[in-house]
Amino acid sequence: MNMSTPRLTEERLRTWILSQADRERMCISILASDSRFTEVKPRRPKGGPDGGRDIEAVHQGQGIVWGAVGFRNNANDSHEDKKWVERKFKSDLAEAKRQNPSLAGFVFFTNVDLTPSEVRRLEAHSKKSGVPFTDIFYRERLRIVLDSPTGLSLRYQYLQIPLTEAEQAAFFAHWGSQIERVLTEGFDAVDLKLKRLEFLHDCTKPLKGISLVIGLKQPYTPEQLGHFRLCAEILDLFESEPHPSLVIAGRDAYSTLHSAKQVQPLFGIQSIVWSQNPDERIQNTIVGGSLTTDRLDVGGHIYKKGPFKTLGDLDSRTVNIYMTKALLDKLAGVAITANGYLIYSAETGRLVAFDKCPLYPWPEELSDSEREIAWILVAVGTGEPSASESGWPPNFARWNLNYSAYTPEKLS
Repeated sequence: MNMSTPRLTEERLRTWILSQADRERMCISILASDSRFTEVKPRRPKGGPDGGRDIEAVHQGQGIVWGAVGFRNNANDSHEDKKWVERKFKSDLAEAKRQNPSLAGFVFFTNVDLTPSEVRRLEAHSKKSGVPFTDIFYRERLRIVLDSPTGLSLRYQYLQIPLTEAEQAAFFAHWGSQIERVLTEGFDAVDLKLKRLEFLHDCTKPLKGISLVIGLKQPYTPEQLGHFRLCAEILDLFESEPHPSLVIAGRDAYSTLHSAKQVQPLFGIQSIVWSQNPDERIQNTIVGGSLTTDRLDVGGHIYKKGPFKTLGDLDSRTVNIYMTKALLDKLAGVAITANGYLIYSAETGRLVAFDKCPLYPWPEELSDSEREIAWILVAVGTGEPSASESGWPPNFARWNLNYSAYTPEKLS
């Protein structure tokens, strides 16, 4: 490492490319590590109406505080950066006060470094606006937390800075008693932590293979399945259109076994993988040869191809899954695997479907009868009304790959 850890932490805070969702999650975790704050909760880190705050918490067991995050890309602490922070602070504070006139406190996070006098001016503005408590986590304060034993795991997770030997010693000195207590209570929690750490490490590795798997209720013959198509669109909605996307698709590709007494259809499936922005045809293969199948498995090898280069690049991506309508009554569940991990799955009981065609047209010519077969989009049922974008009715939610909410299972 060419620079000391504090300098590297500061540099990453200034320049490391994090999505807005990850910035908010990191700041939420930093606030949760502060003993002054409890009941720390996020609002809408993936975007959408957030009710005037990114974070909410309870300060000193009493007053409700709201928080906002204002990070600059490639912050250099220029006059322009500091004026932007001031405008962002005042705008977010005004919206918080409008939404909650009795707000007891306001917490603001920024990767721009502020001087004591600049902090005092913002605090004075907040007090004048009727908010009695204000806490501003500027870059140096964020660095101090992330370089402390309580923040080292967050630093590794969000800024990908490994622990030095001294930091490892400090980490275990700080958390050693808690680790010992967990060991005496059982190994389950430790096992989960180890799996989490292993997964986070594997997130930095190249994305080599990815598959869409459709589980069927029972084994089916080619005659029972008939013509089918399926596809998964993995989209980076944080980028402007055309969104970088990876499409994993498949269709029937039956063959025939000829013997002296009979002609027997054999199951086969064609996998087609391509991407948009960059526009690449990645794979087109056919596998099969069995009499029946209880799953439809499509995918490909995508090493150094498409928009997503590592397993971690799939985090916070949106997934649309489609299939031809006749598959719905045969469906047992759907799953996506990548680099040997089950990164998302849902059984039939959680799934709902409605008529909707894929965003991207089928890449090969279809017969007239095949084109007439209707598509459905398979989504996760929320069980409650929800705000939805154009074309999405209530009670449906998009699939979202959210590594902060769960640790994908490593397949044996």
